Amino acid sequence: MVETSISIGVNVAMTLLMAYFVFGAASRVALAGPGGLMIDLSLQTFMVALMTVLMATLVTRLRRKSGLQIDGVAASAQSWPRHPLFRAAIAALAVTAILLPMIWLVLPMITPPVWGMPVVLFFKTAYAVALAAVLAPPALRIAMSEPL
Repeated sequence: MVETSISIGVNVAMTLLMAYFVFGAASRVALAGPGGLMIDLSLQTFMVALMTVLMATLVTRLRRKSGLQIDGVAASAQSWPRHPLFRAAIAALAVTAILLPMIWLVLPMITPPVWGMPVVLFFKTAYAVALAAVLAPPALRIAMSEPL
């Protein structure tokens, strides 16, 4: 859907921009420690989840107000907050709480302690795309099922 593509595009752009601000022109990035990739991935997880749910909700609401209709939507918006930023923040906190332990436990076991910048950028971009692709469809279903 259009909303998923928009969400992925926004998240990739945000990820690359933030990588530039956090790591600058560094050629290598430590996995752990202050300013390391694991700290950055913690923040990235929250921000990508927040922006994915927020963008999917806002774009879907806008498209629905202009006449988009989809029948047979299975998700229910009744258990989610109506305010888009509050909804996105709750989803982002939940996703971060679930993924953060995995990131902190698994990455040090399967990757080297220092990464080259091209690998960092590729990994962060792929992670943002995967996270947005997984989170956007449920956010869309919820936004499609809520009353206008």
